[in-house]
Amino acid sequence: MSEFEIITTDDGSPSVYSKIYSEACHNLSGAYQETFYNFIQGCEINQLSKDKLNILEVGFGTGMGFICTIENCQKPVRFVSFEKYDQMVELAKEIHPLFKNLTKTKDGYHLKVGDSECIILMGDARQRVKELDEQFDAIYQDAFSPRKNKELWTKEWFRDLHKLSHHKTILSTYSSSVSIRKALLESGWYLYNRKGHGNKKLATIAKTQGETEKGIIEKLQRSSVPALSDLLL
Repeated sequence: MSEFEIITTDDGSPSVYSKIYSEACHNLSGAYQETFYNFIQGCEINQLSKDKLNILEVGFGTGMGFICTIENCQKPVRFVSFEKYDQMVELAKEIHPLFKNLTKTKDGYHLKVGDSECIILMGDARQRVKELDEQFDAIYQDAFSPRKNKELWTKEWFRDLHKLSHHKTILSTYSSSVSIRKALLESGWYLYNRKGHGNKKLATIAKTQGETEKGIIEKLQRSSVPALSDLLL
């Protein structure tokens, strides 16, 4: 029996429900709209001043991140994504015909679309991230929720992402939980509030330079919830 099921979200775009994590890959209010809001707008993709953007995605899922990026970005992109499950890639091929052109590589998959490319690194992201030696302009932190997929939300994980960032890198995520915000802070990121998409009250923007919003600091200091770390897994 399949561990994944294609579903349709409220804006008509497809997502996948994972029986492993008991969650969908996207907010049911709209997979495409959520991806555009959280990552294209959240990472300020069209304000970045480079001829070609280097983007890292945590959780390839249905491939919506790459599709939404190339459809809305005004520049070519090199899009690197982590994915653990081969079945997710097969479902992405079913959902988006573009992915039928994926080429298998020793590390995962590769797809060339005009001047843009998508690189899917298969396997355990916690290991694969350590193999990268480059800097990304934007990071789409889009793993399954911290409750279900804790290992991709710890301060050790965010520290690894910070090492792959430069002084203007923006990380955007749908989560605003205290434990992951503390994890981000303790790994060197500066945090900003952003209205959440759909029924979510808040989302989080993290940058490698700046000053964390005072209200965030005050709220985190009032909470006894610890930063999510590998020691708590």
